[in-house]
Amino acid sequence: MTEGISIEQQYYEKEEFWREERLDEKNRKRIEHVYGLIPDDVRSIADVGCGNGVFINYVASQSRKFEQLIGVDRSKKALSFVKTDKLECDIDQIPFKDGDYDLVVCFEVLEHLPLSVFNKALTELCRISGKYVMVTVPNEQDLSLSMSTCPHCSTKFNPNYHMHSFAENDMRSLLDEHGFEAMDVFVMHRREHHFAGLRRYYEWKNRRRRSFHPNAICPVCGYTKNEESRARASVAQQAQHGISIKRLVQKVWPKVYKYEWIGALYRKEQA
Repeated sequence: MTEGISIEQQYYEKEEFWREERLDEKNRKRIEHVYGLIPDDVRSIADVGCGNGVFINYVASQSRKFEQLIGVDRSKKALSFVKTDKLECDIDQIPFKDGDYDLVVCFEVLEHLPLSVFNKALTELCRISGKYVMVTVPNEQDLSLSMSTCPHCSTKFNPNYHMHSFAENDMRSLLDEHGFEAMDVFVMHRREHHFAGLRRYYEWKNRRRRSFHPNAICPVCGYTKNEESRARASVAQQAQHGISIKRLVQKVWPKVYKYEWIGALYRKEQA
């Protein structure tokens, strides 16, 4: 492990991680949706936890012009893809003045934060905003269904390092204690969602297999599959494509629909 950098940070310094995050159709619609929610009186935007700049780069490419756009992230590799002004720093220690930006956005970040950072991060997002904060996160994610088990040390963890799950009520009250009220709570990208009985079966099956995601890195011991193991896993997945029991059951099992992401636009309360 690189000295001074945690295993989790190493995960986000891999160039392939950011190169693989392409703007597919559903993510393109997500970006367009949140862009359309930017209030008319916004002149400056800070994208905190911007990753490879997928949102802030999109904003910069549109006809509507802003006085200042900046992407903020702790990953050097991610920031190398950002085309606007950018700053490397942690989300709980952002070196901006109070109210520096009209709008502060934070997309698909909060679910990754440990409790020791979570509340500090919310405080910082609200502190540097002069008018609005916009947040998006996975919608009602069942973290227990996507756990990986490290074959080396047996640690169970989410392969994407998700630590929180959010629903509508969570989003409406998220920034109440920080002086911001929810103007609008919205959902994006409807998808099939199977009933709990089938989901719990998948969970049991995965635990029996002691499943380990091909791209995961154990946050405790640092174990990760080598390239040969990843290739074998990819071949196995392709061989099973279209004939797995899971796919057959999904065709006939009753299902409902849920939305993949939930977000909210918050406005600073007047003193």
